[in-house]
Amino acid sequence: MLDAQLADAVKQVAAMLHAASDQTLGRSWGWGDYADEGVRFVGFVTYGHLRELSALAACERVQAGAAPTIAQRILAQYHLAYRDMQALLLGIDAAIAELAPAEGEWPLRLVLQHMVEADAGFYAVMQTNIEQHRTATWNGERLSDADYERYLGSEAEYTAMLNGPLAGLQSFHADIHARILADLSSISDAETELPSKYWESAVYPVRFRLQRFEAHLRQHSIQIEKTLSGIGRLPTEGTRLARLLYSGLAELEGCLIGAPETALDARAEAAEVIRELTADAEPVLLHA
Repeated sequence: MLDAQLADAVKQVAAMLHAASDQTLGRSWGWGDYADEGVRFVGFVTYGHLRELSALAACERVQAGAAPTIAQRILAQYHLAYRDMQALLLGIDAAIAELAPAEGEWPLRLVLQHMVEADAGFYAVMQTNIEQHRTATWNGERLSDADYERYLGSEAEYTAMLNGPLAGLQSFHADIHARILADLSSISDAETELPSKYWESAVYPVRFRLQRFEAHLRQHSIQIEKTLSGIGRLPTEGTRLARLLYSGLAELEGCLIGAPETALDARAEAAEVIRELTADAEPVLLHA
């Protein structure tokens, strides 16, 4: 977790807005001189804090001589896609995740399972290729079963997780995502030009492999959106607001990849402000 306290504060307000009806979001709530926007405005105030923090963190890194590397910038793009996928799945339980939009089409659980498998596979491939280059043992061959097991555990355990409860699948995805950000953020600019091998006949540079993390998640996030519509879960104002907040959180977190100590005081202050905003808006949002 890049900033657990701030992430938890944002997720709390996002969850409340996500669950609120459009009518509820119009209830009176004021923030300073802004008293005519409705309680939905707590989302925009929170989003404003996140955007300010992103700008602050980005500038602070540059001023400290620690500008993000190519790999860190690409991983930040991937993290934005990951948070967007999480926002799309807010409110989805195990039963809803098994609903197929039409005969022969994937339910949400299968879409997520595929996304998890891809992220895990990409991670094992990246780690193995980079390790081989750093030890001068890269030979352009595909990964062995042992390579996958070194990073993903035994095949039996991995298969059981993929086919197990939805909560376990999401927990594994969160874990592998954190490992991707932590372990691959050390890839240097020069290393992004090195060759890498996966299942394709062609050899692609490491930079291409890094970019595939985001591209693949985006591809299947679109599938999630289509599936949600197909099972009758159309977007509301609240779900759109929650998605906006997750994007604001993700952009800030992306600024911290490779420099987790950036803007510490400002982040702590923002987390406290967002918690206070949430506590103030909660009675309005939850009042029957």
